[in-house]
Amino acid sequence: MLFLNIRQVELIHRLLKYEYLQSDEIVNHFMISSRTLQSDISLINYEFEKNEQGVNINLHRKKGYFIECSLKDNQAIEQLRNQCIEYLDNSILRELGSQPRVSFVLRKLLVERKFLKSEDLLDELHISNATLTNDLKLSRNVLETYGIDINAVPYYGMQLVGDSLRIRSCLLDFCDIYNFQDKNSIFPENAYNQYNFTKNDLIVSRRKFIQILKDSDIQITDRGFQFVLINIMLVKSNSGNKLNFEFAEKFAFEKLYYLSQKIAGKFDITDEAEINYICLLLLLHLDDITKELPTTQPKYINFVSSQIEKVRSSILSQYNLDLGDYPSVLKAIEIFTLKSYFRKKYNIIEKSIPSRYKDIVLQIPASRSFANEILHVFYPDGILDPYQYLELSIVLFNAIFIIPNNYSDMRIAYVNKISRFSNKSVAYRNSLTRYNIEIDYLSSYDLDTIDLKKYDGIITSGTTQLSRQECPIVMLDFDYFDLNRNSSELWEKLIMKLRVDELILPKLSRIEKRVIQASESNLIQEIVKYLVLAGLENTNLFQQVSEGLLGSQIVSHHLSQMFCIYSGKELNHTVYHFVLENEILMNGSPIDEISIIILSPDNNILTIKQADSAIRRLYQQTLMNRT
Repeated sequence: MLFLNIRQVELIHRLLKYEYLQSDEIVNHFMISSRTLQSDISLINYEFEKNEQGVNINLHRKKGYFIECSLKDNQAIEQLRNQCIEYLDNSILRELGSQPRVSFVLRKLLVERKFLKSEDLLDELHISNATLTNDLKLSRNVLETYGIDINAVPYYGMQLVGDSLRIRSCLLDFCDIYNFQDKNSIFPENAYNQYNFTKNDLIVSRRKFIQILKDSDIQITDRGFQFVLINIMLVKSNSGNKLNFEFAEKFAFEKLYYLSQKIAGKFDITDEAEINYICLLLLLHLDDITKELPTTQPKYINFVSSQIEKVRSSILSQYNLDLGDYPSVLKAIEIFTLKSYFRKKYNIIEKSIPSRYKDIVLQIPASRSFANEILHVFYPDGILDPYQYLELSIVLFNAIFIIPNNYSDMRIAYVNKISRFSNKSVAYRNSLTRYNIEIDYLSSYDLDTIDLKKYDGIITSGTTQLSRQECPIVMLDFDYFDLNRNSSELWEKLIMKLRVDELILPKLSRIEKRVIQASESNLIQEIVKYLVLAGLENTNLFQQVSEGLLGSQIVSHHLSQMFCIYSGKELNHTVYHFVLENEILMNGSPIDEISIIILSPDNNILTIKQADSAIRRLYQQTLMNRT
């Protein structure tokens, strides 16, 4: 029995990202020996050949290792890349690290109805007794997080002991299927064999389930779709435990209960407990749970209203921010609150959190901070569920980002010397039509008689007789053939002045630039040392910088890395830009510039939404266009 561990999958993924990788880069990144690297590559190539992937890892003596495709098109490469991403997205596998065998042992324990003997595991896995003992120890640690125990009886074997709903949750989390399509995967999707169903069973059931949902007017999330589908497969294949579950609210949510009965009928599921559980899974993964909220059940409405009022009161007192002004945000919190109510009531456990959730949340610090504030209102004891924290952060970001910014009226003169016919086209491409801007399209000869007092700014597409120094209003030169060159200047000097809301972006001009000499080992210490000297007061500063460097995305392949940290004190500068004397590798990517945006949690949380995404793009443009 052969397994690719998490390191080997990450190695494939890295080779797919870069054209070539030197062995030294790989060895240093994974902290392994050259001999281990050669062993990993041999094992991966064996799996490629066995699965007839049409690809293999080769070595170019001067350039390094690369993935070679024997097929004429790149379909095999794209398929392999997607399979890597899906595999690495499984947080359970990441937590177990290089121990995929432990997942196999756990699934074996979960689906075994009778006592499981250690001798049977030793024969099946071809491992020593000492190795199995260590695997079982790790398995116990995992099961404890679900509230499940292993009952070992001498001469009989081992059996799981715990609540049936917790065992089902564990079954769902460890169903490691990385490809729901009709394609083969290089990775060992052991759930097929261990959970007693085939890939074809999954594909046929998937199509049937999609059709059932299409016939209904109920929308569930992608994650919910996978959970319900896998649960159906577990019941159909007679895998795992028999549920002892009663969903008390099934008749309150009539449409969902009817849909769960319809699903059960299509898949020949007769157990009422299973139908109840499908109904609960559908409820927890609705896009908008409030649409199905029964008006005849005031207890739900009263509970949600009281929780929302607590949040509004807390945010208003701490940040002087009334969430009542933002209905979309309150709606998002309302949906989350109702789902949380049922999760807590029925003690639903989800340990397998997609890694992409964690990566996304690292990129949205303002929403992350906001989610933390709300959850501490819901759970004052400080015990936060990781899945709920990640989910709420993403929900808030989406709700906040769609809030339109408020702009005041402005009038500008636009002088286009290229072609009067292109006036509106240029304005549209520069997003001027998105704001409350009244544009007068003028010719160059109009400049002799123009009344500048009528305008807030003037934009020209070429040289003019007007002097920038003597012009009393904002004056910008626009290059018709290079839309991006001056777009950040246009936004920063003209459009941003329209914003009525509190704005963090004007502080972008307050950049502190410093050249530092540091290596990968002492980079964080050097940055923290400088920020402390600059006046930044934060007890978690080292942790925030560390998370930012290791978690933020590379803005471009070889340019700069950016992230946000918080400060309770007003600093002389808002953006700290560090230029490294020598390029270093961070997360395997070359880095020579690092930018840190300082935010204050005391600012209006909603109006600093730019800090989560748009501010990065605008700042990046500004940085590139400045000399």
